[in-house]
Amino acid sequence: MSDNRDDDGPAQYASPPCFMHELDPAYQMPLSDWTDVRRWRKAERERLIGARLSN
Repeated sequence: MSDNRDDDGPAQYASPPCFMHELDPAYQMPLSDWTDVRRWRKAERERLIGARLSN
């Protein structure tokens, strides 16, 4: 029985693990929005930790 697979080469997958290369470069969130998101996440994290500690 003959096996034509190349066991020494990299594995071939059905799809890449990341699709970032397929996105439109113009479709990016402005940096100021990420700053707002970071600020909100930090405040929300502190609020949730405070709520857990108070119980």
